[in-house]
Amino acid sequence: MANVDNNYLIEGFFSGTLTEEEEALFQEKMENDPDFAQTVRDLEMLESGLNALGFDEIAKDVEDWETNYLAQKTVTHNIARRSVFWRYSGIAASLLVLVGVTFMLNRAQDKPTSADVLTQYYKPYDNMITFRDSVSQSEELLQSAMEAYEAKEYQLAVTAFQEYIKTSEEDLRPYIYLGISQMELGNFQQADESFVKVMTLKPYRQQAQWYRVLTYLKADNKEAAIQYINEVRAETPDHYRYREMGQILKLLE
Repeated sequence: MANVDNNYLIEGFFSGTLTEEEEALFQEKMENDPDFAQTVRDLEMLESGLNALGFDEIAKDVEDWETNYLAQKTVTHNIARRSVFWRYSGIAASLLVLVGVTFMLNRAQDKPTSADVLTQYYKPYDNMITFRDSVSQSEELLQSAMEAYEAKEYQLAVTAFQEYIKTSEEDLRPYIYLGISQMELGNFQQADESFVKVMTLKPYRQQAQWYRVLTYLKADNKEAAIQYINEVRAETPDHYRYREMGQILKLLE
């Protein structure tokens, strides 16, 4: 048969439109023309990669757009039938670059932020302080502070807690609630100091450690959160939030 353009044969092979005679010629070139065979293998690899990534439909859309564009421009047959290697590898290379960029962006978007993690794990500590029917003046301050805390009126709570602490310095219980209120107000350093203070009180130590982690998250300080979690988990394998802290590590790292 007459000389047939290599690009025509390759394009026909990928589109499945070769006649029996053209198929025989294609196979002959695959066996006897190393450059021709390498081009086909390269294109097969590109096509396989695109299909694996789910970009076969996008490639088809691009090709359809190209066909319509060329038809509108009424270009000649010879110009329209450009190098098949350019048609496939050029589009494929562009799409693979797009895939890489998109993948990296999606990875960045999929990775949760500190705020996302905080939302998943944060819950204000329940009121564990009980009061008698008859309370002293200082206890009234603490009662008012706890009422403001439970109502999420954190600025009022901070003021009342601080007033109470002035009258009852030996009572460390309010520091856990004071720290959470300060954290909610964005006063992260003060919150951290409050949690450190209450950690000397054994019944509240682990709770204070947990909310200290959450404070680092609210402050968007991932590095501090990761470091502190590792310290706490190494120190206290039976910590009541050991599992949750491990989960947070996986989300942050």
